[in-house]
Amino acid sequence: MDALLMIGLALTALLSLILSKILLTYGKSIDQYPVSWKEQRDISLWSPMMFTQLSVRAFWPLFIIGAFMLFQPSRFLLVGGIALITGLILYLGTAVVFSVSVFNAMASAGKESNRSNLAPGVMDRFSPFPLKPGIGSRFRPQGTSSRTGFPGYKK
Repeated sequence: MDALLMIGLALTALLSLILSKILLTYGKSIDQYPVSWKEQRDISLWSPMMFTQLSVRAFWPLFIIGAFMLFQPSRFLLVGGIALITGLILYLGTAVVFSVSVFNAMASAGKESNRSNLAPGVMDRFSPFPLKPGIGSRFRPQGTSSRTGFPGYKK
């Protein structure tokens, strides 16, 4: 069981290194992306690059604590370590996905400034709420349901 934990921990650490590098790269790219109404971004604790660095710096001590918890004799600490590392990986993956979407939204805002839709190919063709009444709804005679042969509910 210890060998499986070591292999899993090594693969998780490798995945964490890759995701950390991607997250730091996107944080720097977002921070250096030009903003139309400002000439230069303010570098503060809450700027994308600094906040990303703080997140990654907080990630690794917690990862080490979770790895330490995996190899303690208590079953409670084993489960806690697995939960902590799983939560940290999910956090890092979510942060990478969010950073990619923010960067893509910033890049596409310059290309299509007249469109407010961030997913133009998806939402132009289909809408769950049609603009014209009657579109998307079928006329159904009173007293029948969509299943043929079964009576519908009468009001």
